[in-house]
Amino acid sequence: MSAAPFITAPAAPLLALIAFVDFRQRRIPNAFVLALIGLAAARIGFGGDLQNAIRDLGSAALVFVGVVLLWRSNWLGGGDAKFIFAGALLVGAKAVPTFLLATCLCGGVLGLVAITDYLLASKLGVLAGMFGRTPKATQSTPLLKGPVTVPYGIAISFGCLWALLPIFTTLAR
Repeated sequence: MSAAPFITAPAAPLLALIAFVDFRQRRIPNAFVLALIGLAAARIGFGGDLQNAIRDLGSAALVFVGVVLLWRSNWLGGGDAKFIFAGALLVGAKAVPTFLLATCLCGGVLGLVAITDYLLASKLGVLAGMFGRTPKATQSTPLLKGPVTVPYGIAISFGCLWALLPIFTTLAR
């Protein structure tokens, strides 16, 4: 039996924690990203296959270049960019397309929720409170104080978990 399920198993609670922290604080701590990179390094190291290791590192490097470009264009936050790189490294080259697709789909849903929340707040004065900064409006305070942001760490965590699902099912057997 491969060591990958046992190495990546701690990723599930860590990914849930990252999603929660990003939702509450709109930041992804570097320590969490480094922990994911450590799990990825252990998975790659214990895999014992040099070709797969090179493929995993190469695909994560390509993802890194892409997310840095998105970050520099202000499409992603710096924490999200680091997190996507760490996620790509953790899931490995074979699962990177699944990871990125699931992340984009979940991010799209989060974006729609954010737009809906913003429109409800600006047109009807109702705020679901999920993405707005000020949960309660008064006459002296605008309903949405500060930018409306999307906690993309939720989408990245979901994408990573979805891509790791085949490994987790191996552990369950």
